[in-house]
Amino acid sequence: MIAHYGAGVARKVVKLKLEDIAVRAASELRHDPALARMFPTFLWRVRHELDLSVLEEKAHRQRCAAILGYFLEVASKLGGDRCFENVLPRLRSHARAAKPVYLFAKTAKNPFEAMVADRDTPVEAKRWGLVTGMPTDSFESYFQKVADI
Repeated sequence: MIAHYGAGVARKVVKLKLEDIAVRAASELRHDPALARMFPTFLWRVRHELDLSVLEEKAHRQRCAAILGYFLEVASKLGGDRCFENVLPRLRSHARAAKPVYLFAKTAKNPFEAMVADRDTPVEAKRWGLVTGMPTDSFESYFQKVADI
C-alpha cells in the first residue's frame, strides 16, 4: 500500500487515512528493511497531504514516535526541505537517546549483526535513540530514483 500511495502511476484507490498508513508502516518496518528503505520516499511524496498534528498524536499512541520522527527527518534531509521541522521536536521528546534500541527486532539476537548495526548507524538515528545499521546513503539512492515518480 505504501509503494502505491502518492505514486503518479498508481491506479489503486487507498481507503485508509494517510496518517494511519504512516503510523502502521512506522511500526511494521521493524520487521522489514525494504519497507524501511522506502519509507522516507513515501513520507516525502505525501508531505503536503499529512496532518502532522494527527500524525504526531497517532505515533505517540502507537509508541512509534521516535521511529516516525527519525524517518521524517531523513525524508526532509533527502528532499532538501524542512517541511517536517515543526513536528520533529515534539516527536523527539519521546526518543530515548540514552537507551537506544535496535530498529530491526532481529538485530539484537545476533551479536555480529548488532556489532555492524552499531558501527553503521548514522548520528541522526542515534539522536532518536535508534540503532539502525542503515547509513543515510542507503535511503538516498532509492529516494533519488523514485521520489518524483
